[in-house]
Amino acid sequence: MKVALVPSLLQQMQVIERRITVILRASIEKGDHTKSQQKHIATVRLACSELKLDIRDYEYAETMAEQQKWSKIAKHNILALHTSLMALDTIFSAVDIAELSAKIELLQSELQ
Repeated sequence: MKVALVPSLLQQMQVIERRITVILRASIEKGDHTKSQQKHIATVRLACSELKLDIRDYEYAETMAEQQKWSKIAKHNILALHTSLMALDTIFSAVDIAELSAKIELLQSELQ
């Protein structure tokens, strides 16, 4: 009997980041972006990087207080990521946004 392995929070975040990177890379190859879009793209990239670090620190935390600290910081970066993704609706399709939003919400719900 095989046991299904549940991906760690960090693995879940890496899946989200890879999907975002693929979409952004294709978008950048297509053409110009407005200043506002460039700002949101930078925010998305920064939030993904920060989230990976926050989640890593959350998973390696030795105390509940440390986990709560990293959870709070991660949730702030999740909000920044989600807000910027929604603002990039000309780059991300409605299906992409729905898929990524669901994955982000799942990640957020698993942070204590």
